[in-house]
Amino acid sequence: MSVLVYDIGLHDGRDTGHYLREGFRVVAVDANPAMCAAAQTKFRDYVRTGQLKIINCGVAEQKGQLEFWVCDDNTEWSSFQRYFGVPQRGQESFNQHKLQADWGHHR
Repeated sequence: MSVLVYDIGLHDGRDTGHYLREGFRVVAVDANPAMCAAAQTKFRDYVRTGQLKIINCGVAEQKGQLEFWVCDDNTEWSSFQRYFGVPQRGQESFNQHKLQADWGHHR
C-alpha cells in the first residue's frame, strides 16, 4: 500500500502533482471551488483510479455553511475572512461563495 499524503491548501495543484508522480495517494483539500474544479480536470486520471481525492472544503473558526470570498485576480487572497478576501488593493475582482467548513478551530 502506498503512502497517503494530505495536501491541505491544494491551490494550483503543484504539490499534489508532485506527490502523485512519486506514486503517493493524495487527499487534496481547498476552500476555493475554482481551484478544486481545475484540479479535477488536470488530475482526472488520478481521480478516476482513486489515487487522488479532491475535497472542496475549508478550515474556519466555526463549522457549517460559511461565506467564502474568492479573489478572481489573485487566488492566494481568497478567505473566509472578508477583510482578507476583499482587501483595499485596487481593481481586483472578488466573488462571494457559500462553502462548507468541516473542521472547526479549537482554542
